[in-house]
Amino acid sequence: MWQYDEFLKQHIEKARRLLAESDDLRGSTDLQMFLECFDANEQLHQLWLDASHQPRPGLTPQQKQQGLLLLLRCKLRLLSAPVQAMTHKEGYFDVACNAAQDLAKSPCKRAYLAAFLSSKCLANALMLHPSGWSPAEVQQALAMADRSRKLAKIWVLPASARHMRDLLNEQKAGVAADIASHPGRARLPALFYHKSVFPMAELPHCACCGKGTLQLSKCAARKQVAYCSRDCQVRHWKEGGHKAERRRLAAAAQAGEGSGAGGGGRG
Repeated sequence: MWQYDEFLKQHIEKARRLLAESDDLRGSTDLQMFLECFDANEQLHQLWLDASHQPRPGLTPQQKQQGLLLLLRCKLRLLSAPVQAMTHKEGYFDVACNAAQDLAKSPCKRAYLAAFLSSKCLANALMLHPSGWSPAEVQQALAMADRSRKLAKIWVLPASARHMRDLLNEQKAGVAADIASHPGRARLPALFYHKSVFPMAELPHCACCGKGTLQLSKCAARKQVAYCSRDCQVRHWKEGGHKAERRRLAAAAQAGEGSGAGGGGRG
């Protein structure tokens, strides 16, 4: 019977454990969709391919229809996942639509395309993880996508085959550039955070404790000094030198006024 390789199995089982055990992810719709996609993909492969990944002969019309339903279920789960927001607009699903027209000629063909999409989407998901991503894992997922793409190349329309190749090459080049910019790093910053279109806004910091916060109370006399709380303002006044600084500024201002008044009298 066809099965996922160990690399994918480990990630799928980890996702199942998180869905069942993690307080943050228990009942997560996004994670549930991710798992349902892989389950449908596995059933599709097992239906249309044998243990050696060759087309299963003698499929009945009912089995072909069942495979198409599994394929649609897989694609609908992908469309529901937030990590697909950037991949959907890049045209992966146009490739899927083109390939669907060829279903009647060879039922096994959809399995290779499903494997390509699953592996490439896994690479995207790994790179979006908030804790960062492992270059080795992402490169392995992209290598699996490339193998599946080459298997599909023999049957998809030439334009679709080129599209799949270009998408994969673009992502592989981006991954290589990220790795080159962080030499020797076992994990790299999440893609969303270091390649965000919008710069991350920096919070203002309290002049006393240094804590970043959305709202600060400014000093009435020195508008450039602000505090996160009344306690910080009092402490900075007493211990942080703000009181002495205010006295110095007041003396300087008074001296300036006196100098100006004297100059006017002399004139």
